[in-house]
Amino acid sequence: MPNCHSRPSKRSAIDFSVALGFAVALAVLYTGRVLGADVPKSKDHPLVSRYPGATIVQYREVNYDALDFRLGRQQNGGWKTATLEGKITRVTYHVPGTRSALEVFRNYEQGWKKAGFETLFQCAAKECGFRYRDLQRLFVLTSQFGVFREYDERAELDTQRYAAARLQKPGSDVHIAVFVMNSYSGQLETFLDAPSKGGVFVQLDIVESTILESGLITMNADAITRSIADTGHAAIYGIYFDTNETVIKPESQPALKEIATALQKDPALRLEVVGHTDFVGTFEFNLDLSRRRAEAVVHALVSQYRIAGTRLAAHGVAYLAPIGSNRTDEGRAQNRRVELVERQ
Repeated sequence: MPNCHSRPSKRSAIDFSVALGFAVALAVLYTGRVLGADVPKSKDHPLVSRYPGATIVQYREVNYDALDFRLGRQQNGGWKTATLEGKITRVTYHVPGTRSALEVFRNYEQGWKKAGFETLFQCAAKECGFRYRDLQRLFVLTSQFGVFREYDERAELDTQRYAAARLQKPGSDVHIAVFVMNSYSGQLETFLDAPSKGGVFVQLDIVESTILESGLITMNADAITRSIADTGHAAIYGIYFDTNETVIKPESQPALKEIATALQKDPALRLEVVGHTDFVGTFEFNLDLSRRRAEAVVHALVSQYRIAGTRLAAHGVAYLAPIGSNRTDEGRAQNRRVELVERQ
C-alpha cells in the first residue's frame, strides 16, 4: 500500500522532543510538579482508593492530632460535631473531565459500605449549608493547608455532597469524612494548582484511633497538654509493666518523656498520677497494684527527668473507672492505663 502521509523528519522529531521537555520543565518550575502528577510525597490511603483518573493536589499526614468531624444537625439547627484524635491523613483529589460530583460521591459511598463502614451522617447541596466559614472550620487544618477558599458560585455549592462514616473493629476505630463538589468557576483549580479546569474536587479526611498490641497510641506532649486543658485529664498508654508487677519496662521511656516534656513546658502544671487496672484478680489486689504502679511513674519522672516531686501525687483506683468492657481483651487493654489529672 502506498504511503499516503509524509513522515516527519528526524530534525522535526528532535525539535518536538526538545520543546516537550522545555514545556515540562516550565510546568515543574511554576507549579512545583509535573502537570497531571500527584504532589510530591503524597499517596492514597490503604483503606480508601482514589477515583480512577484522579490526581492528588494537596496532601498531609500527621502521626497524632485532633480533627473535628460533623456528624449531623442539632434540633436548633446547629451542627453535631466530634473531635477525633489519632493518626490523621488528609488528601485532596482533582478528578478531571465531565464526571459529576454525585457520580464520584456514589463510588466512594459504595466503597466505604463494601469495606464495612457505617454511615454516620450525609448531606447534599443546600442541606449541607456549607459556606466559606463552615468549610474553613471543617477542612482547614493549618493556615498552610487551606483546601477550599471563599467562593459563592451557586452551581458549585448545589453539587456538594458530604458524608462521615466509621469502621469499628477489634483494635481500631477509623473515621472518614468525604466532601465532593463540582468546580465550574476555576477558582478552586487556581488555588489548588489543579492540572486542568473543571471536573470534581474530593476532600478525604481519615482519622485512625488505633489500639496497638500493647496499648493505645501514646499521646505526645502537646496532645497531653491539650487534653488536660479541655477535659481536666489525659489517658496515657505506652507505660508497660509485666503482669502483676510494678517495675516500668524500658519500652515505656517514650511515653514518660512526653509526660515530662508537658510538665517542663508548663511549670505551673501539677498532676495527680492515677493508676488503672482491669478486673482480673481481687479488688484489693488491683487497688494496691494500681497505686504502686502510679508511684513507679512518679518516681521515674522525678529521678530520670528531674520533675519536682511536689508537682506530682500517686493514686490507684483499681478497676473503678473502666472505659471499655472488662469482658473483652480489647476492653481490658483500654482499662490498663495511667491517667494524668490536673490538681490544684
